[in-house]
Amino acid sequence: ASHKNTTQYNVPALYRFTDIDAERLQEALCAAVDAHSYMKTKFMMSKGTYMQRRRYHSLPKVSLTVLDYEPDTSFFQERVRPFNLYSDTLYRIELYRTPKYVYLFFDKHHVIFDGMSRGVFIRDVLRAYHGETIQPEIFSAFDFALYEQELVGSPRFLEAEQRWDDLFGGAT
Repeated sequence: ASHKNTTQYNVPALYRFTDIDAERLQEALCAAVDAHSYMKTKFMMSKGTYMQRRRYHSLPKVSLTVLDYEPDTSFFQERVRPFNLYSDTLYRIELYRTPKYVYLFFDKHHVIFDGMSRGVFIRDVLRAYHGETIQPEIFSAFDFALYEQELVGSPRFLEAEQRWDDLFGGAT
């Protein structure tokens, strides 16, 4: 796994709220992580191959810290750190309650999260914050990976591979 000591695959975000209940937001964030089990993914090496490992029963990690001051930009920039795909939880969700605001720092590895994921995740956080029950995903990236693995070597897969090669000259 190259790029171990870089943040090029981090997808950080910072939100600042007024008039929000930090504990309720923490609960909503936990509910959203539980509903999107792929966020709990760990990677491992098995028989010389990198594999995803499901961790459905892993508890969500969402910290809440009370500060008696308003943090500056560097405070949050320092929280963007490389992820270790094999030992870290691949997201960091940190809440900070200060005298004026509640800050939500949310950093995730791109291997489990992208721009589309952000919209889905935030929608579910808002739903949970407002008391709705979030339904777990019925088709996750785990399911897609298994489906894709079944296709490898099939006529459909080989046809798609040839089409890719025709379009992009064999570039992968």
